[in-house]
This record gives sequence, C-alpha cells and structure tokens, in this order.
Amino acid sequence: MFVHCFLLGVPIIVKTNMLIRSMGPVSELDMDYSMDCYFRQYWRDKRLSFKGPIQSLSLSIKMLDKIWRPDTYSTMENTRIYIR
Repeated sequence: MFVHCFLLGVPIIVKTNMLIRSMGPVSELDMDYSMDCYFRQYWRDKRLSFKGPIQSLSLSIKMLDKIWRPDTYSTMENTRIYIR
C-alpha cells in the first residue's frame, strides 16, 4: 500500500496487488531472474465524485492529463520493467 497524494490534508491510499503469470529462468550465479506479472493499482479520489440527476459523466480524453494518478516506482536496484 502506498500513500502518494493528499486530499484536504488526508492522504489518498493507493492499494496494489500483483499476479505473477510466470517466473524464470533463475540464475543463482548472477542472482537474476525474470518474471511476467500483472501489477494493479486502485484508489478512490473524492475530488472526482459528483452529485446530480445523471448516472454517468463523459469527459474528453484531454482531461486525463489533469487527473491525478499514482507515480509508482521500484526501489530494487537490478530492475527492468517492460510494460505492454
């Protein structure tokens, strides 16, 4: 779990989970391995909530740049992350 952003002085909690699809090969000599996985994040940002008579709100794709998203990073030194 990571805390990245504050909303009115209260941190927004970002929950994560990871599903490992495959792992290997493992090299004990190099202390290296490879892994395929899904890394998911989810959070609730109350700044995006609205009240009104409509059930959904459509936004322009241009609005995505203005919406806060977690800036996730890895602290492991020998890490290469490929996102497909």
